Amino acid sequence: MVMGDLVTEVDVAVLGGGPGGYSAAFRCAELGLETVMIDAGHRLGGACLYEGCIPSKALLHVAAVLGEAERAKEFGVDFGEARISLDPMRKWKAERVVGKLARGLASVAKAKGVAVIGGRGAFEDSRSIRVGGDEPQVVRFKHAILATGSVPVMPPELAIGSDRIMDSTAALEVPDIPERMLVVGGGYIGLELGQVYAALGSRVTLVELTEGLLPGVDRDLVQPLARRCEKLFAAIHLGRKVSALKPSAGAIEAAIEGEAPQTFDRVLVAVGRRAVTESLGLEATRAALTERGFVAIDERCRTGDPHLYAIGDVTGEPMLAHRAMRQGKVAAECIAGRPCLRQRRRPRSRLHRSRGRLVRGDGGAGRPRGQGGEVFVGRLRPRRHHRTERRADQADRGRRLQPRDRCGHRRPRGGGADRRGRAGHRDRGDGRGSGRHHPRAPDAVRKPDGGRREPPPSIVPLTPPNEAEACRE
Repeated sequence: MVMGDLVTEVDVAVLGGGPGGYSAAFRCAELGLETVMIDAGHRLGGACLYEGCIPSKALLHVAAVLGEAERAKEFGVDFGEARISLDPMRKWKAERVVGKLARGLASVAKAKGVAVIGGRGAFEDSRSIRVGGDEPQVVRFKHAILATGSVPVMPPELAIGSDRIMDSTAALEVPDIPERMLVVGGGYIGLELGQVYAALGSRVTLVELTEGLLPGVDRDLVQPLARRCEKLFAAIHLGRKVSALKPSAGAIEAAIEGEAPQTFDRVLVAVGRRAVTESLGLEATRAALTERGFVAIDERCRTGDPHLYAIGDVTGEPMLAHRAMRQGKVAAECIAGRPCLRQRRRPRSRLHRSRGRLVRGDGGAGRPRGQGGEVFVGRLRPRRHHRTERRADQADRGRRLQPRDRCGHRRPRGGGADRRGRAGHRDRGDGRGSGRHHPRAPDAVRKPDGGRREPPPSIVPLTPPNEAEACRE
């Protein structure tokens, strides 16, 4: 420690302000623990809010609006040719979407009493973090939660130092609308941004190293998306690799295996993300890394150091925000001494229905996702959709709860008419109705057990007994 450094002592220090980090910090504060968050950008939301999920969904909304306007021509509504202004679109995305959510998170942190420290943090030992920046300080803690997230991967053979080669963060800024665009990687990031640029007017070519889009996802679910992408994209090359990129007269020339060299105005590289574990001082703690560079944790998000927990992308696949948020709550509960929550290492065995295909929840796409489990995949033709069964159950329950008149007949709600628009009662002699319209004598009131009882003396029959008997027949 340097003399003069500001020292802050807390119960929990959260390193990283993404979905996992702020979820853990908010839960710790709710459980009565004094908590601070340390983020290099002095902001809450992380890559998900600023460089990932939220801005990509905002741009996908723009693409969907353009697609709906184009499809409206099929039924005679023509809005004319779309005119796209990038500056207002970027402003809307940054201020109305991302900015609004960021301000909301800052308000929640203030309301819960969670302080946010701006600066890059690194562990000095298992009980303290040194924070750089404009106001250097040392944060001493009883427990720390590591939630530094991930960054896009750029393969060395594709990193040629040209501003025309973008990662997902740069592509979300929409610097321009290129006439020809190459997307390297057929995962969800490449497909989302490829669809956005295709809707904006670019001719998109996609190259995927594996034999199918969205590797690891059930093939039956991928088929509809693949058909849509075939219509949107200029070309899709599966089982191919981009071996080299080089600048060429204001463009990028790409060498695709099995194809002639092609020229593109911009190239998006979306081949995955890697965990941020460098320069964190983990070597000063007892936390260990896996072979792939992720922080090793157990089912309660504990590392090899008893004072250190890790959550989110830094712990490995799947790199999804909802997983990080769940892990953040698990870590907070464990720190507070409430072992009721835990991270499920293996999902429960469940059956998922997908176009007549049933797959267990702990596997899919032809191979298991866990260790020591067997995956059973089968196909069947469903007899009836589960929604139809649910609606039938609801309809049957509605009939049982339908109000009855003084004669014991079910009275339709709202206006006294049945679903077919017919008024009156329906009877076919067995108490369930036949569709004939007539009033029924009170002496025909049925008991719940199927018997009959005499009408009360105060009720005067609406029809003579002989007519009532004729109606029953």
